[in-house]
Amino acid sequence: MTANPPDRLDRIEAIVESTAIALRDMQVKQDWMQEQQDRTQQHLDQVGRFVADLSNDVAQVSANQEQQDVRMAQLTANVESLVSALQNRFTSNGA
Repeated sequence: MTANPPDRLDRIEAIVESTAIALRDMQVKQDWMQEQQDRTQQHLDQVGRFVADLSNDVAQVSANQEQQDVRMAQLTANVESLVSALQNRFTSNGA
C-alpha cells in the first residue's frame, strides 16, 4: 500500500516542524552556552587583573624590604662605628 499524497505531505510537514523545533532548541542552548563562556571569560579577565595587581604589590613590597635591609645595614654599620669610636676614646683617656 502506498501513502497517498496528503498523508505524505503531513509527514513531511511534521518532520519539518520537528526539525525547526530542534533547531530553535539548539539555538537557545547555543546562546546559553555563549553567555556562560562570556561570563567565564570575564571572570578569567578579572582574575588575571587581580593576579597582575598582586604581583605588582609583591614586587613593591620586595623592593621596599630590600631598601629597608640596606638602611638597616647602614644603621648597624654607623652604630658599630660609633661604639668603636666611643670605646677608643674611653680607652685612650686612661680608663
